[in-house]
Amino acid sequence: EDQVSPTSGGLEVDGQVIRAAGDVLAWALSISGIRVDRPRMTEAQAALSAYAIDAVIAARCSPWEWVTRVLLPILPCSVAAGPDGLYIIPLFLDATEADAEARLDTRRPDVKRAGPLTWDTSKLVRTVTVRQKYNVRTSAYTSQVVYGSQAAADRDPAASTRPHPTLTAAAGFDLPGADLVVETAAVYETTTCALIGYTLARIYGLPIGSLPFDVPEDDARFSRLRRGSIVYAYDEDTGIDRVAQVYSIVTQGDGGLTVAVWFFLDPSRDSLS
Repeated sequence: EDQVSPTSGGLEVDGQVIRAAGDVLAWALSISGIRVDRPRMTEAQAALSAYAIDAVIAARCSPWEWVTRVLLPILPCSVAAGPDGLYIIPLFLDATEADAEARLDTRRPDVKRAGPLTWDTSKLVRTVTVRQKYNVRTSAYTSQVVYGSQAAADRDPAASTRPHPTLTAAAGFDLPGADLVVETAAVYETTTCALIGYTLARIYGLPIGSLPFDVPEDDARFSRLRRGSIVYAYDEDTGIDRVAQVYSIVTQGDGGLTVAVWFFLDPSRDSLS
């Protein structure tokens, strides 16, 4: 029997309280009737374990609707479907070269750049506010965390804005951006609230880069790649020499694959601070 634990607010499943976001995702998908890629779901559970979820489902909705409306907007992940079912793709913002499953290096004769290097600025933000601890009686959120640039924090008379290195770097380049406000009734822990805000600022504070590569399908190093795989990308013409994450793989039908990757800028690593 699944019920809300009266002691912690976490979800009680088979006598155990689950609060880690990956575990809650796995539970919700398990009762949704949707076919799930279990091995990949297990990987996602570990990657999202730092986010604590304390939620009550107070209105009738499908498990999938609850996942997409409540959980996915606050977690660094996306959803995809494969031959073995639906799976979660966590964003690995702190991946290193040691985590790479393959090297996409255009100095190799069988690896070629398949298109231009692009920078997505459509979702840039200047500040991130995450509101939590929803009070049902007053219909209001009772706690929040705000991240902004160092300059914004210095100008804040209430001292409620926390400086974020990514937003500080973005302000230095005078990039456009919006003020992102996220409200979540699924979080009551201050640490998780801060982690959500900090991570969203890392993702959307600076442009997201993307670059496609053509590689041979019959090469085992590339045929094992999948969406979400960590790779190391090198292309002299575009100046790319860094860890990236695969977001798209297209079979071309001529024995080749087009592997598109994206990468997230880091102020200290990319000398932007």
